[in-house]
Amino acid sequence: MAMSLRNRIILFFLCLLIISTLATIGSVLIATNTSVKKQAQEKLNVGKNVFEQLMIERGNQLLSSARVLVADFGFKDAVTSNDAATITSALENNQDRIEADLMILLNLEGDVITNTLGVNISDRIFESLLNEARQQGGAFGIIFINNAIYQLVMLPVKAPIPLAWSMVAKRIDKNFAQQLKNLTDLDVEFLAQGKNDDVVFVSTLNNAMQENQVLEEDTNFHILEDQNQQFLSLTVPLSQSDYFQIEAKLHTSLSRAYSTFSPLKIQIITIASITLILSMLIAIWIARNITQPIRYLAKAAARISSGDYQHTIQTLKGASLEITDLSQSFETMQQGIALREEKLSNLAYSDSLTGVDNRTALLIQLNERLVHNPQQPFAIVRVFIHHFKEVNDTFGYEMGDELLKTFGFVLTSYANDTHKVARLNAAEFALTLNNIDENTIMNELLHLQSILQHPLSINDIHIKSHIIMGVVFYPKQGNEAEQLLRRGEIALNHAKDHALDYAYYQEGQDERHLRKITLVNDLKEDLEQDRLLVHFQAKVDLDKHKVTQVEALLRWTHDEYGFISPEEFINLAEQTGLMPALTEWMLNQVFNQAIAWQRAGLDITIAVNLSAFDLVNDFPRKVESLLLRHNLSPQRIMLEITESAVMDNPDVAIDVLHKLKRIGFTLSIDDYGTGYSSLSQLKNMPVNELKIDKSFVLSLENDENDQAIVKSTIELAHNIGLNVVAEGVETLAAFAMLKQWGCNKLQGYFISRPISAADFEVWLAQYQVPEVSP
Repeated sequence: MAMSLRNRIILFFLCLLIISTLATIGSVLIATNTSVKKQAQEKLNVGKNVFEQLMIERGNQLLSSARVLVADFGFKDAVTSNDAATITSALENNQDRIEADLMILLNLEGDVITNTLGVNISDRIFESLLNEARQQGGAFGIIFINNAIYQLVMLPVKAPIPLAWSMVAKRIDKNFAQQLKNLTDLDVEFLAQGKNDDVVFVSTLNNAMQENQVLEEDTNFHILEDQNQQFLSLTVPLSQSDYFQIEAKLHTSLSRAYSTFSPLKIQIITIASITLILSMLIAIWIARNITQPIRYLAKAAARISSGDYQHTIQTLKGASLEITDLSQSFETMQQGIALREEKLSNLAYSDSLTGVDNRTALLIQLNERLVHNPQQPFAIVRVFIHHFKEVNDTFGYEMGDELLKTFGFVLTSYANDTHKVARLNAAEFALTLNNIDENTIMNELLHLQSILQHPLSINDIHIKSHIIMGVVFYPKQGNEAEQLLRRGEIALNHAKDHALDYAYYQEGQDERHLRKITLVNDLKEDLEQDRLLVHFQAKVDLDKHKVTQVEALLRWTHDEYGFISPEEFINLAEQTGLMPALTEWMLNQVFNQAIAWQRAGLDITIAVNLSAFDLVNDFPRKVESLLLRHNLSPQRIMLEITESAVMDNPDVAIDVLHKLKRIGFTLSIDDYGTGYSSLSQLKNMPVNELKIDKSFVLSLENDENDQAIVKSTIELAHNIGLNVVAEGVETLAAFAMLKQWGCNKLQGYFISRPISAADFEVWLAQYQVPEVSP
């Protein structure tokens, strides 16, 4: 039976509509599936970058903790002791303090000295890490120990030369994997396989997934299945050695992504069904009005999958309600992806506590500025919150965090949109001031001091911060971002060392900084190699009319810099924790010399200077042990303590002096008159004598004020039962005046310069005390 033309036309358009609808549905599904996979790949790539940045940040946190550990004087002392129990105790104490999961100490050859797991750990698993640390001064790594995965940092323990290698590690466990998932919105799986086929999984998924299909050749992307769900996976190698292999896998659900497009499928099928029922004209109209927005949305999906989120997805005029809803869903999806990526980016480039930029972001900004706007001058001000640690200790870490937040807010308000603010470390911020040079910065610094040192109200507590600032100028003082930040730090350290409110970087400070580092390293080496010298300066006892004492003075001649002032290298020793070892070396030398002179029949008492860093509770026990080891009477030794050292911490210092007095030492207060003590305080100290500082003696015969001070000091000291020594005697006139006033002992260049032990013995045999009339 022949078909009518009407029916043919209807059938023709109906078939055409069916084919067109099916083709449209197919193209949308293909485009959607392709878009989903590309978005998943992009999401995994972004997640991988964030994952790697978070691992770096976690490594930096470990590095900060490791630096705290290796800088701790008590820990260095424990390492120096070479006692495994002491070292283990120190490691365990510091592990609790810095919230580490594992701490290991290696000797310089790479052998494990001890660890906080209490199990045997093979030395060989650290070989490659140790080689890297030796070349670069430290190393980061991920290792497989005792069926567990750890992220660690290795740093040398220096005092100041390397004594050992310390490793601080945190475990990579399910909690950490969950934290990564929360930050990246990706499931995370860590896989470690040991040499003996030991396998450890750490995963946010319930089951380890099986590889189903490789998405593309020559890539790390794989499609995996788990309980009827498809996941796209990206493998991230973490660590590989002869003893273990560690990798991470990032997963994102394809099934969940596909499911978001289910409404689209339903809508298209509904539209197709309606078009089959409606008339040919309606079918053509529907086909025209449906295929056009679908094509538009397919292009939008492709654009989104490529990472372009800037264009708004508009609803086409005349589009159906379903297409409108779909367009809005696409727009919502696009905004959600853009917002999520922005959050991930903020985590990598902003400080999580204060919300200001971090060091990484600051370096990026500076580098871009130096490239795109190299002619504009600016200054970097490094702002340090002095005594911030005391705020934490007094009010707690929560209050300290609130102080940092408020401080960052005040700085940001000051900077406005003109300047840039970043947080560099715990208590230090950086402020970039535009169009500022040496001639215009003073007002800015004074303004900063005014607003930052104004009391801040935090939880109803008013806290006043004392700030210290270091300033460096571009382009005069540097043309690289890292160089500018380093020189700003040098200026800040200079301000700290000299108790200044602020300091500018000065030309040559890099060289002085390098000299300081060289001296610290070489002082430790020369101390260990016995390259330091001890000289002796005589003291004349005016009551006995002969030399009865000498003062032992440390001397150091550097191979490159020549003679180094004692004030300089003693200060470096105190700053770097070397003072206890230096004092012990000095006492050993002096005790040996005292024994030698005793055997030679010389009745000479040797005075030794102590540092404020020696006045600690365990010092008397150590020095008493040295006496017993040398079989020496304490009466052959006098210990001189500077007035300022006692006044730094008078309660502890006086307690230590009492312990030394009970051992049998003669004690003397050195450099009297330069500190803040009084004779009323001195009478409560267990000291035998008082040494008047040479600043009052050098011009004694010409300065009536010095004469009045010295004469009254001698009289008052005698009244409370103290002998008096005057140092800095360089003329016969000063010698005669001090003798006339009843000074007990004299010391100075008029009598003798500091000389070696052998030269002193020759000098002593020839010396005659000058006869002066009263």
